[in-house]
Amino acid sequence: MSVHTGLILPSISSMISETLWSTKPKDPSPVLEKQAPIQTLPPRINIEQDANNFFTYRDGVAEKAAIECAAEFLDIENEGPVIESFLLTQINHWDTDKERLILLTPRVLLVVKYDFIALKRLSYKKLPLEDIEAIIIGDLTYPNGSLIPKINGWADGISSLWENCFTKPSSNDNQQSQSFSSPTSMFCRDRNMKGIRILFGKGKPIKLSSKWNPFTEDLPIWTFTYHPLYFHKGCTDESLRKTYDLDYFVETFCKTCMEMGIKNYESRILHSHILLQNYVGFGAIIHNRHDLGFFKVRGKFSF
Repeated sequence: MSVHTGLILPSISSMISETLWSTKPKDPSPVLEKQAPIQTLPPRINIEQDANNFFTYRDGVAEKAAIECAAEFLDIENEGPVIESFLLTQINHWDTDKERLILLTPRVLLVVKYDFIALKRLSYKKLPLEDIEAIIIGDLTYPNGSLIPKINGWADGISSLWENCFTKPSSNDNQQSQSFSSPTSMFCRDRNMKGIRILFGKGKPIKLSSKWNPFTEDLPIWTFTYHPLYFHKGCTDESLRKTYDLDYFVETFCKTCMEMGIKNYESRILHSHILLQNYVGFGAIIHNRHDLGFFKVRGKFSF
């Protein structure tokens, strides 16, 4: 695909430095300033639950799923063999996290919704690498007027207080009450997580009906971040952690795009904050805090 740099940047700035809800950029300058990558803050993730609650953590499940999906959805002769497979978190336009199996070949990026409980393929999306307009790498952030960081902060603080009160009683009540009264436990909680956003669609405007439809999967924007298991203290196998590692995905993905010889490739990699357009999305908060987008054991049920 032949696209001139001068035609790419204006469309990109209108799609990224803005929101998904408005085509008017608030400040396009951060998108164009790509000389130095943004420093990513350490994520606030601490998985205390059993890693085996995630079906993808079980021996051989992800590998078998990747083999099945490659045989079903890829044309090996024309699209090439699978270079690497990943299990990452995809964040949709309504800020909900979804567990996705990703297969990378020399020519396409395949994203599969796979049922790791029933062990069956549900749906898939295939993106030719030559159709990529831009790759955005940076911290996942919310708009200035969003209440999500404040709500997350209060939810984390209340959860911590509840846990310390009823599950981890301390003999030193004074120290305990002092820690509960500390305002630091109620600080705003942004995602504080690195992400990657891939833009395609040949510059076509996004329909308003698609922006406001939480179930649409046709938006020309894909956003990914780490799988929660990457931060699990029990996941010590380096080869397994690579499957959940966004940094390794970014490195492999960008290298593959470069080797493919995409024209003006370097100008398409931008370093900027990735805006998650969520202001008061209680549905997304409940969905993400309970990992409803991941296939897990949940008490007597699994879904």
